[in-house]
Amino acid sequence: MNIFKSNIDIFDRIKKLDLPIGIYDYCHKYLKEAIDILYYPDMYILPITPEGEEIREYLSTYHFVDKKCIWNSIHAYGAYEYNITYDDEIFNVILVNND
Repeated sequence: MNIFKSNIDIFDRIKKLDLPIGIYDYCHKYLKEAIDILYYPDMYILPITPEGEEIREYLSTYHFVDKKCIWNSIHAYGAYEYNITYDDEIFNVILVNND
């Protein structure tokens, strides 16, 4: 079941996640070597929660509407997932290669 109305909804949900201040910079510094080898990388930081898992599953699969692909899996060009601990919480960090 597609829980999102469109691709825009997924990005809105990602932007609205309640993430700790400083986590983006921490992840960027921690994963700098991995980021540097990617072509126009995107980085998604998701909490290990039911909502974070729903978003991760959406990003990781293909979605079709009327036989037309509206979303390619982030794994089409390469995506790498890391679990990072920050402020005693675990987050799923996804680096996407935009080749």
